[in-house]
Amino acid sequence: MNDQKWERPAAGREPAAAALLAWLADPAAPRMCLVTGSTGCGKSALLAWLVAHGSRPGTPPERRVHAVVPLQGLGVRGAVWMLADQLGVVARAPGELVAALAADERAVTIVLPDLDGSAAPEELGDLAVALVGLGHVRLLVEAVSGSPAALRLGSRAPAVMDLDHGQWTDLERLAAWRAAMPMTAPSPEPDAEATEGGSQPDLDDPAQVISGDPLKVTTWYETSYTDHAGLRTAWLRAGQSLSNESRPPHRALVLQAALGDRADPRLSEDLSALAADAPWRMVWSRVSGDVSPPWPGPAFALAAGHGVP
Repeated sequence: MNDQKWERPAAGREPAAAALLAWLADPAAPRMCLVTGSTGCGKSALLAWLVAHGSRPGTPPERRVHAVVPLQGLGVRGAVWMLADQLGVVARAPGELVAALAADERAVTIVLPDLDGSAAPEELGDLAVALVGLGHVRLLVEAVSGSPAALRLGSRAPAVMDLDHGQWTDLERLAAWRAAMPMTAPSPEPDAEATEGGSQPDLDDPAQVISGDPLKVTTWYETSYTDHAGLRTAWLRAGQSLSNESRPPHRALVLQAALGDRADPRLSEDLSALAADAPWRMVWSRVSGDVSPPWPGPAFALAAGHGVP
């Protein structure tokens, strides 16, 4: 029996929290819940409360949160890779993620905060619609009231919780919460570079690319109009492997293995040097689309050992 206690949410949001828990447990409820409200009304804080409790070991199945992807600054590929990692599947693009989850009918609850702040709200909204169409996926999405993203998803008949409406706040508990809060200095203005996700590296330079945040690099490549000598194609082809690897030498090796024969041949040498500290070496590789020599098809088994000539 699970005896973990769920703490009360902050700012008098007990009515909203109770409604979310009821939505999770109701098999007849819409598969998508759209949490809206004005900027700064507490949408993210409410979802953070749900995720913090719903992702703990021993959480009852009907309250379990299986994946959460904060969408601020993310493009479609980065969001797909993060979801796939957390859900234990492999997917490079939205269609592959939907197909992978369609093949596994276990109930899944996904939380997507800050759809408006993503680099591709329209495309990510389409992904959300496709995921809830599977039937065994529940989705909590955060968007600002009246934003294009909120209006787009609102047309799909989700459950809607607008936190600007008084029904979602216990005013007495809100007053008590405010009285208990320590006095704090005004927040400084946000740093412009931090708001924009940091400075962009030179996307033609493999050393800068592998040293950057892989999810941010993914977004920059997604929105780029050039192939950067083959680096862009290789990066997007490698998919989750790049976001899984935490050290630049490892990412250099993964990226080198994903280079096609249309890439600048100097890139392979550069990436090989950058991968010098990685624990393994690439002997050869072929990717789909290679013509010299032709791609032989996918490898179904790989082995590594000693004594290979």
